[in-house]
Amino acid sequence: MTQPIEDLAWEDLKLMLDENCVRPFAWSSYNLLFLSDPFSPAIHAKHLPPAAEASRAPDVTSQTHSYPLRFTLPPPGPILEMAHAYGPATTLSISPQDKYLYAFFPPLPPNASTGGLGCVWGVEESLDTWTVKDFWHYPAEAGVVAMRWLGQEREWHVQDGPTLRATRYPHLGPKLHHNHPAFLVVTRDHNLHLYFQAYPSVLDSSQPNGLHRLFTTLSVSLLSPTAAFQGQQEHIPVQDATLGGSRICAKAGIGLGYNDWSILVATRSSLVPIQHTDNIISMAAVMNELMPEDNNGELTSMTRMRGGMWGEEDLIELCEVEIDLLSDEPCLVTVPLRSIPTPKDSESYLTHLLISSHPLEQLTPVPVTGLAEVRCSFQVVASFLTNTEFSRPGSKVISWKSCLQSALSTYESTVISAAQLWDAAGQILLCKINLTPVPHETQNNCFKTGELVIASSVTLENSILFEPEPVLRRQIKANKDFPMFISASPHRTLICTTSGTQRTPTVSILTAPRWKGIATPLRMISTAVALQVRQASGSDLSDVTRAMWEIVSRANMAEASTALQTIFNEVFVLLDSPLEFDVNQPWLMSLIGVLLTVYRWSPFKEMRSRWKTASEICQLYAAVRALDDSRSVNEGVQYDFTSQGIWELIEQVRWVIARCETLLRTLVEWESRQFSEETPSELIMAIHPLPLELFNRAVSHLNRLKTATANLKKTENNQIAIFSLSALMDDAGVDFAAFATALQAAKELVRNPGKCWVRTLCE
Repeated sequence: MTQPIEDLAWEDLKLMLDENCVRPFAWSSYNLLFLSDPFSPAIHAKHLPPAAEASRAPDVTSQTHSYPLRFTLPPPGPILEMAHAYGPATTLSISPQDKYLYAFFPPLPPNASTGGLGCVWGVEESLDTWTVKDFWHYPAEAGVVAMRWLGQEREWHVQDGPTLRATRYPHLGPKLHHNHPAFLVVTRDHNLHLYFQAYPSVLDSSQPNGLHRLFTTLSVSLLSPTAAFQGQQEHIPVQDATLGGSRICAKAGIGLGYNDWSILVATRSSLVPIQHTDNIISMAAVMNELMPEDNNGELTSMTRMRGGMWGEEDLIELCEVEIDLLSDEPCLVTVPLRSIPTPKDSESYLTHLLISSHPLEQLTPVPVTGLAEVRCSFQVVASFLTNTEFSRPGSKVISWKSCLQSALSTYESTVISAAQLWDAAGQILLCKINLTPVPHETQNNCFKTGELVIASSVTLENSILFEPEPVLRRQIKANKDFPMFISASPHRTLICTTSGTQRTPTVSILTAPRWKGIATPLRMISTAVALQVRQASGSDLSDVTRAMWEIVSRANMAEASTALQTIFNEVFVLLDSPLEFDVNQPWLMSLIGVLLTVYRWSPFKEMRSRWKTASEICQLYAAVRALDDSRSVNEGVQYDFTSQGIWELIEQVRWVIARCETLLRTLVEWESRQFSEETPSELIMAIHPLPLELFNRAVSHLNRLKTATANLKKTENNQIAIFSLSALMDDAGVDFAAFATALQAAKELVRNPGKCWVRTLCE
């Protein structure tokens, strides 16, 4: 039944101002989604399927009864003992190499004195096996506001051109020792904490029974110049209280600089009253009204408040951070910079604070007053939620470079509900939500509630390279959920959104903003595939496959096949390779693996044989590689006939012989037209140069093995194994010498049909 879609009002949007209502998640390069449980201190994980549930072929579910992968991270000790004392995680982040995950659990109101808990898990050999590596208690007044991992990998990006020209941005942030993680945390008491694994690793003698803690901690203040060194920390916590109130850090952003040790931290503070001090509050309010303005226009603790004593300050404070983790004495140094004044608007609330980085060589020189600001090539972007008495709620986004405002965008009847950094080129991802949903142009059962856009952090204008992606809601949904947290997939082809947690939270997977133009949406997919294949990164491509099936037709198989052919032809072009399957290409099997996933999760049942073919090609390639490795043990002269190696050879030979017999049987049936309507994968393999080449190499191994076993001296230890191997070769119903000749001729015929036809005529 269709439900009326109501407008969003201020009461709905106020959730954005409550940090405890955000349901964060982390997206790993293996397409594992880690989500905070909305009602308890737990973290759940799920692997993203390569296709939406509704678009799968009916038979795929039965083949993957245990799919997708789901699990829950083990809770740390304090949560096991007092689960009722902690709320759902408000901060969740995965390390650049996907080895560690950090989460912060705030205290629940009745147990506020307990304080919050931060925890780091580490992955073990299996993707679904994680263990608690370390955890920390945070005072109730020092909850986590922001965190960011260090040791970011250099980001790849593709330059325009007919072939794939992939380059990397410079190093981002300070350098670390290899396999030694580190991250930064900003807390509500305006402190910055550096957690790092000491090099070389040492035992923490302060722990009972010599318990080894993975991380060492350094802490400094963001409000004054401070230095902390390992083993001789000088930081003394600063209590920032004013006239019966407490000054807390409400929002924070952490920016990493390129080719620099510098880090920029931006904070937004609020002054909140201390409970049970009514007389002091009254006196403070009176003094605030009587306090004259500073004639010099300087921002002081009294003049920076907006229209009264309590609430957000009209400024964003900046602090430069220097980190050195490579020296013998790791250190952490803070240098506060000039603050950024923000509009003095009593009905404006900061909702998002981002810091983007730019390589210095790409920047236009801007006059600044401090050397620190020159070294820190950062852009600060802040989004504000506005609500005035005589107009509807809206948003305002402001960008600053070196404390100078560079751009301002105002949105009426639209709010920025979520914002994230998009890439290392200084672009940001914004989620714009309309207060009044409108019917979608093409999908009659959906309303358009907003759109996802890619914008420049410098100009705040929408990127000319991307089309906005609509945010839709089905008419059957009567609630007013809207995205409050967004993040891009590993290959930036999908966007995951989560709503607030005071209602039943909603998790949605949307297509990322697409490249502009008629053919460029397909180019976006082919570029993602080519870039991943060329890097040989081993990352999961489920997000690319899922995005592809959102772009490619799911109703017409002919159109889908044409689009897939276009995509993978483009991959060869981008890889600057001729359109042929050379078995010696190092990236070829990765590409076949992509094809396997694409066809297996196709909505068309007719494509089943294609993914089976791709799977069997991968298996054949693995068998050939295993035989190659066995021969390489003795520098290519002889196979590995050791007591263990010979039994592994037997398994590989048995599998190859079975595949050869199946291939010949299928060809005989094809000649007699005895096969079913579904084209067997062996028939496809018999007319393709890649599997023919793999079969040719496998049969060459069999012929060499047959000669080697005949001349191999039988001993007491290997006699049974050698007899089994010889029996396999002798009892096979295939003349491998003749089969090798036939395979070579078939391969030449497939590669050069014209030449072979001329040769046949000449003979």
